[in-house]
Amino acid sequence: AFDTKGREIAALGSAVFTEDDLKGAVTGPLDLLSRGLLPVEVDIRRNGAVAGRLVLVADVSGLRGELVKFASITLFSGLLASLLGVAFALRLQRRISQPIASLTGAMSHIRDAGDYSTKVVHTADDETGVLVDTFNSMISEIDSRGRKLERYAYFDELTGLPNRRNIEGQVEKLAAQGGPAALLLIDIDGLGRINEAYGNEVGDRMIAAVGSAVEQQVRTVDRAFRLAEDEF
Repeated sequence: AFDTKGREIAALGSAVFTEDDLKGAVTGPLDLLSRGLLPVEVDIRRNGAVAGRLVLVADVSGLRGELVKFASITLFSGLLASLLGVAFALRLQRRISQPIASLTGAMSHIRDAGDYSTKVVHTADDETGVLVDTFNSMISEIDSRGRKLERYAYFDELTGLPNRRNIEGQVEKLAAQGGPAALLLIDIDGLGRINEAYGNEVGDRMIAAVGSAVEQQVRTVDRAFRLAEDEF
């Protein structure tokens, strides 16, 4: 306890404090941590007039240690969470960017080489995996249709025999080789009347049967072709 002139008039306890320890109120956690003391003072009044002041000082050094410990744990936890977040973000980025890069590379290869058998490896079951599966299915469908179109361009769909365009290429090869060659033309007479009398379905079956018979009769060194509707 102090009088109005700041002189100590009574004390309880054996702790020793400087005047600076007792001056001013604690302004915040940092001030509390730096002091290690929590002074609280009230006026001593006598007959309504201030006769002195009573100062109670609490030792909060233990609390300061706890606060430092709590702050350290909080800082460490925040740093650890940040590192885990960065690691997760990088892993997530790789899971997204790698399939996209693979798709881009596959599309570039298909564009440059025309190789529609190219496939992208499925590495995940998430949205990127669905995207890869969709891309592979689309490329497989394009490849299948391309093969069908290529076959239709050089083979007769009804008989399965090479068509006129195919024989033109074969004739060019034979002419370039300069060896002997022979060409036999076969015509189905009355095919138009058969179609009119029995329908095109019967006529198509006849064409397929004739094509099969011709293919079975030629030698292994010969080739059978369908040149037109009723010509072989």
